Amino acid sequence: MVRVTVDLLKKRAEHNDGILQSLEEITLHQYDIEKIELIQDHCKHLKILYLQNNQIEKIENLSKLKELQYLNLALNNITKIEGLCSCESLQKLDLTLNFINFKSLVDCISELKHNSFLSELHLTGNPCTDHCRYRMFVIYSLPQLRTLDALPIKSSERIKAKQMCSNIDWNASEWQSDDSKEDGYGHSVEARKASYCEDKEREERQRCENEERDQQNPFRKGKDVVKEARAKMCAIAKEGENGALPKQRNIGKYEFEMKGVDDLYAENITCVIEAPKYLDTSEIFVDIHPHWFQVIIKKKSLLLHLPTTVKANESRVRRLVCNGWLELIMPKTEFKKKKFGNEKNIQKNQAQAMQTSDGDDGGIIDSDDADDIPPLE
Repeated sequence: MVRVTVDLLKKRAEHNDGILQSLEEITLHQYDIEKIELIQDHCKHLKILYLQNNQIEKIENLSKLKELQYLNLALNNITKIEGLCSCESLQKLDLTLNFINFKSLVDCISELKHNSFLSELHLTGNPCTDHCRYRMFVIYSLPQLRTLDALPIKSSERIKAKQMCSNIDWNASEWQSDDSKEDGYGHSVEARKASYCEDKEREERQRCENEERDQQNPFRKGKDVVKEARAKMCAIAKEGENGALPKQRNIGKYEFEMKGVDDLYAENITCVIEAPKYLDTSEIFVDIHPHWFQVIIKKKSLLLHLPTTVKANESRVRRLVCNGWLELIMPKTEFKKKKFGNEKNIQKNQAQAMQTSDGDDGGIIDSDDADDIPPLE
């Protein structure tokens, strides 16, 4: 079984650059999740949540998702509708193929009355749908609905539901005993869990048999050393013992240009890398250190050493809009500042330099003798 972790949420938020605070949609289906957790704490602005085809048994830890509009919990082990009254923006709820019987539906239908914007509800495949008056009961209990089980609710159905259900005591045993088909279908949480465990055991057994067969095969191929080395070189690098720098590499053979390396007066070292123009930014990883930096583009690493120390915490990275290239701006820790003087001092220094090089006046006119120059005719 898989638990919901922050790393899993960031992995599934690649379309939002891994940022959870502003995430509006996330898909967590087919992960064999047993419990809903951490989502409301890290994704408070979530609007669409997909949790179908897991092993969830209880709807919980969703009360802080005030902006949630669509929740998909199909193909789980849910037996009761609960924990959604605080999701005030909920518009669509999908509980297809769960284990909600009619007795449980009668007890918990009031939970959805607080969701005034709920317009679409799916309960297909639940034991409660086998009850003879299931549809009339839901239409009567939730007047805000517009669609039930993918079928639009007609005005005639609302009138019929009001006439049929207004005087019925749904807690009476005669109305809650019409779940006879539930056992016939074999629908139960325990049965689904047992089937899931059998499938996992069969997959594990098949995997072990395949591994044994591969080891006994005399013609099996050995490990591809080149691919393993390339994968290792493209992983995130770290400094070795005693601060040893990792080896330089350019696996993707990306063109790059370094600026400000030999200029003693340059405040920054700038590196421009020719990244693909239409490449999504989520496919780019940048790690800057005081003496080296690494850029991983489409799982291909570029690692270079820096000739001078830079301020890693003040460095900036940006994409050029015109061509999509990547620009790294790394401030130096030490550089020479240029000394600027007034214009007269600059001219005087230039004049002195010319006199020194010629060995005489060289035709240089002082400012005091400027009045002796005859005007041009």
